[in-house]
Amino acid sequence: MDKNSTVPTAIAFVAFVLIVIFFIFMIKGNVEKDTENAANEEAKQVGVLSDFYVSIGGKRYTAKTESTKAAEVFLNNLPIEIEMNVRDKNSISGVTYFKLSSEAKRHKKLLVGDVLLQGNSTIIIVTSSFKESTKYTKLGHIEDFNYIPTGNVKVYLSK
Repeated sequence: MDKNSTVPTAIAFVAFVLIVIFFIFMIKGNVEKDTENAANEEAKQVGVLSDFYVSIGGKRYTAKTESTKAAEVFLNNLPIEIEMNVRDKNSISGVTYFKLSSEAKRHKKLLVGDVLLQGNSTIIIVTSSFKESTKYTKLGHIEDFNYIPTGNVKVYLSK
């Protein structure tokens, strides 16, 4: 073998190695992307949805989302601002500009911080726990909620 024939062979070998490395990285990237997509899909199937935030009375609260179709649609429509009224001594309520599908169930007791849907567009936030027989779709629950309603209030809901 002379020197002139080894140079093209070496170049071909280096090109081959670079192509192999390129494909390894491509496959690795697709595997990581597929793994991430599978994890996201599994989270959706298990009903894990992201938190949302409720700003009311100058304070921002974190809320955990329920695993319902209505809650998923609700999240997709955030951010929104709702004018809410004192409904009774236990809750405040306001109407959204969008409609949600109702998955109403009877809850023996509604807890402080529950975020509920009544009908298909009325949002209720429970400010004091109480027993109730009306059917509601639970959208989420505000953690460490401490708000005493005194009248009409603007509530800002966001992701």
